[in-house]
Amino acid sequence: MTSVSEVIQTWLPANNKAANKGWRAANAVCCHHRGHNPDTRHRGNWLIDAQGYVSYTCYNCAFRTRYTGDGITDSFAALMSWMGVPQETVNQLRLDELKKSLENGDCEITTNSNTESHLFSPDPLPAGSRPILELITQGFENPDFRMVCDYLQTRGSAVMGNWDYHWAPAGKWIMKNRLIIPFRDHHGRHAGYCARYAGTPPRGIPRYSNSALPPDYLFNTKALYRGRRWVVVVEGVLDAIAIDGVAVLSHQLSRGQIEQLNRSGCEVIVIPDQEQQNQDLIDQALQQGWYVSFPEWGFGCKDAADATKLYGELYTLQSIITARTQDELDINVLRQTIGEK
Repeated sequence: MTSVSEVIQTWLPANNKAANKGWRAANAVCCHHRGHNPDTRHRGNWLIDAQGYVSYTCYNCAFRTRYTGDGITDSFAALMSWMGVPQETVNQLRLDELKKSLENGDCEITTNSNTESHLFSPDPLPAGSRPILELITQGFENPDFRMVCDYLQTRGSAVMGNWDYHWAPAGKWIMKNRLIIPFRDHHGRHAGYCARYAGTPPRGIPRYSNSALPPDYLFNTKALYRGRRWVVVVEGVLDAIAIDGVAVLSHQLSRGQIEQLNRSGCEVIVIPDQEQQNQDLIDQALQQGWYVSFPEWGFGCKDAADATKLYGELYTLQSIITARTQDELDINVLRQTIGEK
């Protein structure tokens, strides 16, 4: 399997020359694609380090991107295309990186054989569903599947490697263009699923298609039983996956969900959704005496999953814990800033 660094080395501009501290300089390949004049002064700089990581900086149009072994970002894929790397090669490298993340991640793909009876009969996964890792390993080729894989990579390594995702060729709400996320209860038993459209869906098509779920279901409830001091509560599934928190799957907690959180023995930290009209979780956190956190992430970073892409999982969690508060006045002031990023 050809590595990313080998491909970059092969496709470096022919006129590249040694610069400071291991960098290679050549005419930048990005400028005219970004509305700037073409570079003629060797302002594009590449660095391939001993780990095989790649950095690129342009001192003409200020474009920057990196590959750090955690998947190929859209900006890095664009750089490779501008360098002349064939699209087939770029696509294959992205699939290889996704496969590596799924193999090396912390997702738990086995289910517990616990036979404890329960009244709810969960909806099965959509017909024809198969694990994405299995399909990639078998070399499965399909443009819709490729679209879903590309979308999964855009969500960052914390999302990619921390769950067992599926894909199905057909079903309601254009299932072939959706990332299927299986749900389980805290025993590891199948509890349902949601299917997230890969990108922005056509008008009239929902972004998420969810199965029926058990009453008072919390996504990733195993996070409540890992002996932690804190549990982070979010609305969305991918945010919960990125930081190993629990997701409400709504903008309001049910009584049963509240009881589960209070029984866990963890200190509960709520991260509110970044929309002014959906602040019910904040009100419920105040009623329960829980923490609310308003981390100061960068501009354009709207949720926890985005934050892990920029800062990594550990720093993101640290920033959430550091920014927590139970002070009602602070919370009511900070909630006014929601949606400003």
